[in-house]
Amino acid sequence: MTIATDANVRAILKDISDYQLVRVIANAEGWTHEKVYKTAHAEVHVEGDPWDKFDRRSKLPYPVREELVRAFRIHIEAGTLKLPKPSDEFGSSYARDIGKWFMIGWVIYFILLIFF
Repeated sequence: MTIATDANVRAILKDISDYQLVRVIANAEGWTHEKVYKTAHAEVHVEGDPWDKFDRRSKLPYPVREELVRAFRIHIEAGTLKLPKPSDEFGSSYARDIGKWFMIGWVIYFILLIFF
């Protein structure tokens, strides 16, 4: 089991938009996106825009995002979300294999080019 340290969670969430984070938590909870949005605001006592105005480009207030990060961490520790394995850090093994064979192909091509 991977422990959800602050550094691990921050690294995972650094490129995730607020909207994507709402979707991840909604899927883990089995809730609607709107319910997650409203619950996160209620938990930190921050009044936000109505759900209808929130879209993919919208930014959540900092305390609300932190509440969603806390929920993310709770779900990782509960096992309802999984941290990526270190081997997945550079892509899937399938993608690495394709890259490896592509490079071998280039080496063979240049060797043949030199001799012929």
